[in-house]
Amino acid sequence: MQVEQKKLEKSQLELTITITPIEMDKWVKKAATHLSEHGKIPGFRPGKAPYETVVKNFGEMKIYEEALDDIITFYYWQAITENKINTIGQPKIDIGKFAPGNDLIFTAQVALLPEVTIGAYQDLQIEKKKVEVKAEEIDKVLKELQEMRAKEVIKLSAVEMGDKAEINFSAIVNGQPLENGQAEKYPLVVGNKQMIPCFEEQIVGMSVGQEKKFTINFPTEYYKKELAGQPAEFTVKVINVYRREMLELNDDFAQQVAGAKSLAELRDKVKENMQAEKDFKEEQRSEVEMLEKIVEHTSFGDLPEILVHSEQHKMIHELQDSIEAQGMVWEHYLSSIKKDEHSLEHDFIEGAIRRVKTALVMREIATKENIRVTEEELLAEIKRLSDTYRDNETAQNNLQSDGYRKYIENSLNNEKVLQCLREHNIKK
Repeated sequence: MQVEQKKLEKSQLELTITITPIEMDKWVKKAATHLSEHGKIPGFRPGKAPYETVVKNFGEMKIYEEALDDIITFYYWQAITENKINTIGQPKIDIGKFAPGNDLIFTAQVALLPEVTIGAYQDLQIEKKKVEVKAEEIDKVLKELQEMRAKEVIKLSAVEMGDKAEINFSAIVNGQPLENGQAEKYPLVVGNKQMIPCFEEQIVGMSVGQEKKFTINFPTEYYKKELAGQPAEFTVKVINVYRREMLELNDDFAQQVAGAKSLAELRDKVKENMQAEKDFKEEQRSEVEMLEKIVEHTSFGDLPEILVHSEQHKMIHELQDSIEAQGMVWEHYLSSIKKDEHSLEHDFIEGAIRRVKTALVMREIATKENIRVTEEELLAEIKRLSDTYRDNETAQNNLQSDGYRKYIENSLNNEKVLQCLREHNIKK
């Protein structure tokens, strides 16, 4: 392996790393075995085909591509270790030259660890607030369980509060159709405040097949600022109406819904679950307060731009995953807030800087307190994850990669640091 270093501005370094075919051979053979295990090769049991046969079936370039991530990960970390380079965050990798039988040449643009002078990080006296579950919160959950188990019976009379109405509706704002403001057979439980204020009241008294137009204003504090306070003209048609018959909240209900012996036991179970959730959220809140105080007491050198940019991208992907998990289309969400990913990235810069500083603080404290993950702890966590995702082929492959092992090691190390900080700073 040959490594060339080039200093860049703003605490960054570019490494050009050259790997010979002989050095790559171990990973190429491993990749060939992996391909033969997961691809059918006539005449051979999975994983038993000779290298030359795998080449004939898949092509040598396919084998090299399969090995590429592991080769880069191993030699990148070897270059960092041998040259005693203090980096933070993930490198930006660019492949320069890559072909079977030739040297592999790639560049790794890395963020150098900036100078960190940490101040007080013990005895900060962070108070964990006592959180309690109120009776009305339990009542709300039980009501939601009632709603979920409600029996729906079609009715021919007009819509009343508490009924479910299937409606077609559309909305016009400023003479233009409202984006995502149309729906067909939308299930609306009238009175549950699914829609903007005054909308559901307009449905009361309508009958199946009836169409109605009305204008109401969006709330002045509406989350979409461009619609706040704006009048909207709605056209609504009722398609079906259902009377909702609620099960009575009693011991029978408790047995049907949750296998509880009684309503009292069900209330206790709900309270226990809600208490655990509240305790967890308070734990997170106190940790955030603690880390923010430590960051305030710490001075930092220049933060590498690549590190901040990487964190901004990560925050965008986290938001996208959250939006899509709710069944929304990412592009529609961006359109609704009138932003693209570039402008959204700019909005995240302050949050990204905070996260970068927190990561630097965690790393510095790990060094000061001599906190590290042992090989036994790492292997135990990998086994736990492997057992958890034993039927997930992608997860199993990830667990075999050096890069993912580094990620797991870093996560375990951060948890150890947090545990140390909790013990010294958060009052029980």
